[in-house]
Amino acid sequence: MLAVGVVPGAALGEVLALDAVLRARTQQFVDGEPVSSDEVFKDFGLTAANFPLQVVSRLEEPTPTEELIAAGQGIADVDDPNLSSGENPEELGLEADAFSIDAGIAYQVTASAVEARTLRFTTGELGSDPGVEREVESSVFLSGAIIVWSLDPLRDLTGLSAEVTLTVEQFREGESGGETVFSAVMGVSGLPEGEAEADVEPAGTDGIAFEFGGSEAVLDRAGPDPLLKDYLAVLGRTHVMLIPDQEFVYTYRAEVGEEFELVATFEVDLTNLPDGTGVSAVFGRGFTALSEMIEEAFPEVDGETVEAGVNLAQARAASPVTVGADDGGGRGTSGTLCGSLGFEAVGMLIFAAIVPLAARRRRV
Repeated sequence: MLAVGVVPGAALGEVLALDAVLRARTQQFVDGEPVSSDEVFKDFGLTAANFPLQVVSRLEEPTPTEELIAAGQGIADVDDPNLSSGENPEELGLEADAFSIDAGIAYQVTASAVEARTLRFTTGELGSDPGVEREVESSVFLSGAIIVWSLDPLRDLTGLSAEVTLTVEQFREGESGGETVFSAVMGVSGLPEGEAEADVEPAGTDGIAFEFGGSEAVLDRAGPDPLLKDYLAVLGRTHVMLIPDQEFVYTYRAEVGEEFELVATFEVDLTNLPDGTGVSAVFGRGFTALSEMIEEAFPEVDGETVEAGVNLAQARAASPVTVGADDGGGRGTSGTLCGSLGFEAVGMLIFAAIVPLAARRRRV
């Protein structure tokens, strides 16, 4: 969700419209062919919404004894950004989960949120006259986690994946299409012989900070817990990506009296494989459905212990970074991580701080 905030001495711009579209879709495949699907879609006018708002899609494959051999689900939710006590509005959350211990069933799960905010600034807010274009500095907050498991430690995981994308676009009158002012991609892809790799964009020294490893990535952060270690071992070989809370700065253009739209598109998309694999991804909040999925696949495992351990590991992940637009992409610190067990909606959210950087006459 796009939340307009202020810096000391700056005034809040007028929000003319605020809308969000939440979508969750689960597609089941049997022997590689699409079979059943479940999709939920809702369009909300957030100015009159009763928070929190959520959509959930789910498909499952039960046995005669009502145990599950496969399931997939997607969740997208939005909460009131005004409830946040800090700069990060902490309002958007996505989760997707899928597992299969059946030889032929797999799932593709997508959960997404699209938020559109129409804004207009005054002379006092931008510090310029009408017709003078200013650059406005804004921030996006990123965080999340991905966990992959395979009962066969040497299983070819090619085709298994989990990816989250975020784009922020600005739409201005008189300009064709929108201008992408920020984009990010984070994900994990399966490889042969039970391996997996993590990929992020922007990458490199000033890119997205993350930790990637096996079950030790959770155990090292969550602390010594023999039960958690045993439960993770039951899942087989695991790969975990932890994305700590971090802030990135970007800019867009505006002028006094102009009505323009900022649209944030936030999506998580994952695919598991048949015959003993699972993958779960969460962004913008802690895992809330992972425990149920694990217990459905492994009745002997306490899913709450695993879910709490992964959430705690994410909350304790490496110190966050800030990539600043005003210093050539330099690296710095950005505030502390939330240390609560569920880390309650930390993450991949937009906070638009009104910081006019430069002025120039707009050429029409």
